[in-house]
Amino acid sequence: MTLLEIETELARETNANATTLNTTTKARFLAAINRHYRRLASLPGLQHLRDTTTTFPSVAGQALYQISSVAKINRIWDTANRRYLNPMTLAQYRQLSPEAVTDNQGTPIFWIWRGTTGGAAPTYDLYLYQTPDAILTYTADVTSVLTALSADADVPILPTDFHDLLFLGALEDEYRHLDDSRLSAVASSRREREAQFKYWMHETASGMTSISSDGLALASQLGPNFPAGS
Repeated sequence: MTLLEIETELARETNANATTLNTTTKARFLAAINRHYRRLASLPGLQHLRDTTTTFPSVAGQALYQISSVAKINRIWDTANRRYLNPMTLAQYRQLSPEAVTDNQGTPIFWIWRGTTGGAAPTYDLYLYQTPDAILTYTADVTSVLTALSADADVPILPTDFHDLLFLGALEDEYRHLDDSRLSAVASSRREREAQFKYWMHETASGMTSISSDGLALASQLGPNFPAGS
């Protein structure tokens, strides 16, 4: 469903004029839709909907990097050197590298979350350790910042089968605003549908295959002393 389709359904359900929705009602609908959108897309386990991959280049002698439109970094690797960068705490980094810009230069093997910078274009701030001594392109699996729905043709990143959750959530808010007697029934429907959505998402993401240390075969499910694949 597009944003316009969700708003139209809300208008029909609340007996508003879907063709000429007044500015105040439309703004209230939009705020409610995006409120539930942000909530659903940030629930534990459901943030995978926002997962994507990005790249950024290092700069020789530069330790601090800012990656835009990223809410969280999940992992970083260096394809050129086939090297996975392990996360390090900021406290550990400060102990090892108090002069972050100039000392301990080399090929990074750790990344450190410093924090986030807000504003219209939020960034994820991180250090690389050691401080890079050359230009390399790093690849990162990230959770992106959620973009609010605003244009009529915008489509939520939720699975298509569950777009109705935004309608139900906004309708619940609208009935609460109107003190409508149908609030309880809609709230119950929204909770039931949300439980189905959580189950669907967790079941989809729950599978994990054990692999051997060299990554070439399935690891034994019986332990390290048994043949691979057993």
